[in-house]
Amino acid sequence: MSRLTSFRCLWIGQTAANLADTLYIVLLIALTYQATQSAILTALIPIVTMSAQLIGGLLTPLVIDRFRLTTLLWSSQLGKTLLFTTLLLFLHALFDAGWLSVVLGLMAVFSLLDAVATPTRNGIVPRLVEKSELVKVNGWLASTDRTVQLAGWAMGGMLYAAVGATFSLWLCLGLHVLATLLMFGVRDPEAAEATTAEQQKRSGFQSVKEGWVTVWRLPLLRLVILMDVLEVLAEGVWIGAVMIVFVQQALGQDETWFGLLNAGYMAGMLLGGMLVSTFSKWVETRMGLLLLLGSVVYALLNAAFAVNSIAWLAVLLCLLMGLPHQLKAVIQQTLFQSQVSGRLLPKVFSVKMTVFNTGFALSALLMSLLTDVVGVRFVYLLAALLIGLATLLAWSKWKLLKQASVS
Repeated sequence: MSRLTSFRCLWIGQTAANLADTLYIVLLIALTYQATQSAILTALIPIVTMSAQLIGGLLTPLVIDRFRLTTLLWSSQLGKTLLFTTLLLFLHALFDAGWLSVVLGLMAVFSLLDAVATPTRNGIVPRLVEKSELVKVNGWLASTDRTVQLAGWAMGGMLYAAVGATFSLWLCLGLHVLATLLMFGVRDPEAAEATTAEQQKRSGFQSVKEGWVTVWRLPLLRLVILMDVLEVLAEGVWIGAVMIVFVQQALGQDETWFGLLNAGYMAGMLLGGMLVSTFSKWVETRMGLLLLLGSVVYALLNAAFAVNSIAWLAVLLCLLMGLPHQLKAVIQQTLFQSQVSGRLLPKVFSVKMTVFNTGFALSALLMSLLTDVVGVRFVYLLAALLIGLATLLAWSKWKLLKQASVS
């Protein structure tokens, strides 16, 4: 089987799985609120999902050392499909019995498996495409992921209203079955892994710390992770609880504009991914410069959004913010893939995912509290300041970033 065929199986399979995952979260949120009439209990769904992904990111290196990437791909997807089948068959009975904790437990295990699949996919992509095509492929994958996410959140509510939760969940199961079958079609052309003896010599602690040590020893990746820490601490301003306050208090609008702001941001990220993919050759020779400029523009747009009071301008700013955000994300992804090779790459992506999940959870809590204490405009200005600090950090390491501009 050719690399191109394997990549297509991976791409289509992951797209189907991502769409199913987004739809299922939307549907479970709606069903949980319908069954409990409690916003607090409903809020447990994203909390449990994020917490499980955080734990999964920490534990993923343990399985990476013991199994081939292709094995992890199909087994994690097969596990998600079987788990989703169990959830679907017993969901209504669990809700009727008031056993929300069981539902949340199944969702947690589902998210643990997903935490294995994400760094594994990112780690195997460079083995299936030429190095010269990484920027283009990453831009393409980023655009696909955002399109699916945007479509999933939009379709979830419409499906729930039009055909009901049961049929919609069966549709999700069909997408998971398709994804599982396609994962079996992925072949790793660089399947030579560490020998069993070598694997046995590596303790669990060594497996977990290896990705962190790799990131810390590589100056460019260390810089990207430190920038990520500052930027993800700003990401909490985009959770619904903070955005809805901004819409009402700063813009003086109703909840409709909350959806428009989200749509604008997602559309900007989609457009950004498409532009990077289209002009990949130009981007790959200027990655360090574009990473720095993207941070500058992103910080300035966040500051402008924080002080703005015009609703339509807020939507435009969200659209524009999505462009540098996605540009930076694609460049960071490519830098990781080009700096690390072999079995260490999924571990390094696991580190990146762990940093993001931890930082986002802390940011969501901090920004929500600050919104109530000091006001919503302050938290958006604080977000702009944090991104500005990441920009200054990048500027202070310009010589290092400049090296990343060489194709």
